[in-house]
Amino acid sequence: MRIAEKIHQIEKSKGGNCYLVETAEGLALVDTGLPGNSDAILRRIEEIGRRREELKYIALTHADLDHFGSAADVRAATGAKIAIHHDDVGELTGRTPRRKLRGFVGLFFSVAARFFKIEPVEPDIILKDGDRIGGLLVIHTPGHTPGSISLFHEESGALFSGDALLCKLNGKFRLPREGIALDPDQARRSAEQIKAHGFKILLPGHGRPRIERPKA
Repeated sequence: MRIAEKIHQIEKSKGGNCYLVETAEGLALVDTGLPGNSDAILRRIEEIGRRREELKYIALTHADLDHFGSAADVRAATGAKIAIHHDDVGELTGRTPRRKLRGFVGLFFSVAARFFKIEPVEPDIILKDGDRIGGLLVIHTPGHTPGSISLFHEESGALFSGDALLCKLNGKFRLPREGIALDPDQARRSAEQIKAHGFKILLPGHGRPRIERPKA
């Protein structure tokens, strides 16, 4: 699905939302969802008239399985480089124990961990606040996880927020539910930081995009 000029959402992906961005450097993929999404991602690349080898970057907003689950498979198929913030490298590689989540979300991840074989993923690029990757500005928005990031596409005004700021079905903002944010206070501060950024389109890790209307 085409969201905006040069921005496409991967339809029928499982887990978190996945987005393709066409940039001067090639294609960038923001998140990969759960394991098993690689075919849908590769198919969408072909549907927009590009070759899989044109995918240069896989930018992960954080190291939860429903966002990085297909990263290794997509890298193997395209040669793209996987990038993640320094503070989430440990969970991505398996060198740091995964945080325990409460409630329904915790149950989901517990079941998913049994159903999917979670392979450690070694990133190719370690990100920090203010970096640029594939035409995207990295904004460190911790709270949900220590290394959660948002990515700003200046050309379109689109901001990819991962799980740092979500949208309800009615388009209203929503913070990650209690029990899944490692630091709820920090998560609230990061959400306010995102709201104040001045984006035109918010592309969250779950839920629908939110388009900001110009103020009269």
